Amino acid sequence: MKIFIERFNNICDDFDFKPTSSKTAKFVGIPTSTLGKYMTGSMPSAEAILKIANAFDIDTDYLLGKTNIKNRSKTIINLDDLSSTEVTEVQKYIEFLKSKH
Repeated sequence: MKIFIERFNNICDDFDFKPTSSKTAKFVGIPTSTLGKYMTGSMPSAEAILKIANAFDIDTDYLLGKTNIKNRSKTIINLDDLSSTEVTEVQKYIEFLKSKH
């Protein structure tokens, strides 16, 4: 739950919102009192997580701490203009970077 609170706070900061403000509540479509409960440790429902993710255009997995990528759909790399050899090199480099962690 701590990761959700941290990530929600960070996303709100990105948008210059306070996590429990009426502005945030209206933006995500969740009552301010409910947002306040999340900030004190109550687990949001799946529906609430989806509302928050959709409002801020982020992945639910990011909010839940399953990935550090806020929006995976924005991280897709277009390799169409590369040759098959170049694509293979890119794939090898990605695997190399993954192995370092």
